[in-house]
Amino acid sequence: MPPSLDTIPLEVLERIASFVAWHQFTGPPKDLASLCLTCKHIHDSLSFSRNPPLYASLFRYKFDIAAPRRRLSSEYTSAQCLAGEFRRRFEAMARIRRGVGSHSMPAHVDRQHDLWMAVLMMLENDGKNAIQLRTFGRVQDWLQAYFLEPPGGSYIHHDMQVRSWPRDNIDNKLALWLLSLLDADKTTTPSDLYTELLRSYAIGANRYPLTATSWIQFSLPDRTQRGTPYRHFSRQLYLTPPATAISAVSGYIARLREPESTIFASTNQVNSESHGLTSHREADWGSIQGSSSQRWDCVWERCIGFGLDGACVDPTNGLARYYRPGSLEGSWEGLFTYAEFGVYAAMLSGEPPHCVTEGTIGHHPQVWKVREYHLYASSTSLSDNHVLPPGAAAHAFFPLSSLVEEHDQYAVFTHSSQSTIYQRAQVTGDNSDRGTLRDVILLGEVHLSRLFNSSIYLHFAQGHSAWGSFNLRGRVRPADAFITVLKEYSGPEDRGKWLYRGYLFGDRFVGRWRDVLTPVSMVGYEGGFDLAQREA
Repeated sequence: MPPSLDTIPLEVLERIASFVAWHQFTGPPKDLASLCLTCKHIHDSLSFSRNPPLYASLFRYKFDIAAPRRRLSSEYTSAQCLAGEFRRRFEAMARIRRGVGSHSMPAHVDRQHDLWMAVLMMLENDGKNAIQLRTFGRVQDWLQAYFLEPPGGSYIHHDMQVRSWPRDNIDNKLALWLLSLLDADKTTTPSDLYTELLRSYAIGANRYPLTATSWIQFSLPDRTQRGTPYRHFSRQLYLTPPATAISAVSGYIARLREPESTIFASTNQVNSESHGLTSHREADWGSIQGSSSQRWDCVWERCIGFGLDGACVDPTNGLARYYRPGSLEGSWEGLFTYAEFGVYAAMLSGEPPHCVTEGTIGHHPQVWKVREYHLYASSTSLSDNHVLPPGAAAHAFFPLSSLVEEHDQYAVFTHSSQSTIYQRAQVTGDNSDRGTLRDVILLGEVHLSRLFNSSIYLHFAQGHSAWGSFNLRGRVRPADAFITVLKEYSGPEDRGKWLYRGYLFGDRFVGRWRDVLTPVSMVGYEGGFDLAQREA
């Protein structure tokens, strides 16, 4: 009997299919589709419905897999789940590539789904996902049309023309988040229009809050509202994006840090960069990727935790999910921005956004030096009444009558005649044997027995900026790892106290500062900040 295509063994067909599909790294395996049309036997052997393991292997080749394996249970990274995610991603990226949903009319029901898909891909990015999004998906073109071109789906171009403030809806939150994630991956394009847009969101403290919950509360009530439903690797999630202000401040200051650099690569540049990236081994991507998805693990947890994904999250201690011990240890540097007083007053009085986009906004560098100490539930000195009580929000939730004594590897906090020992953070190594993390304190150049407050997540440090030297003390809210730090300038030029509030956004500390003279129930004088750990 003469040989024919119908007699080729399955394992040989799969080998052939792999080489055909790996011919081009970016985009769906179009050549594989052509191979499947050769004859019925090959189609039946290699079709999506008949051979999920083949498409799971293609997923592992074209997309990053480390983060899903780390964050999801093994049942959601099975061959069936990976194959399904492979199809869904290329279907969504094909819509993004065509510009579907980037314009205001007609509204497209898949826009929010596709934005979530792109955001989650960037949260899982170790190199491959970003290349797929920007080359095949052409996500930067979609974002430009959505934000900057009339009639963009964000309506921001229209709003700016009629001198209205940009809208803060779920689609705009997701698109700004995606923009900031691409910024972090150096994948977007510098534009004065982007800077103008981000400035409005970043400076507009009276319109765009830092957190969906009240920042002046240290303890949060149980969450009762679910987030946006989304199926990810066949797992039903309920997702909540970060506040618009966090994404906007991050993106705006990124453009202040590198105003002349190409933060966003063009499609042509990316195509030339990715040409020839056809290695079949996942390990080869170690030299290609510029970042690790691990820096986004806590952001991912906050995204699904705030959305009430399945099990109830303990509102008294989200630290185990939302904070990695040792994250704030070390030296930090970055910028803080501030608006000229007249500009800020005009904004608070109800002026349209041109008062911010055309007004004077300054920025200065600053350096922080932080040491981090932990309190664990397994400590023999810990009981419920040993946890230092929260003070006022204007004092970074520190009680005013606490004493701290720092030693080489621990610090002792005393409040109401009760002392508690906090252990020095281990930046490297496993902290799981220490028990459940309950509190973190950051210390700088603090004199013995200096009055400080402490409670769940306390931060003490020292640093300097263009305005002079200062001391820091702060805490992290246990329910969501929201960080509040009091910055107190020292020296003869008394520049007062300023409250820094925000989240760890990847490997950066991002948020807004405000004055402490304005009552916390009112909008004060505020500006943005963005800090990253200094390179050794």
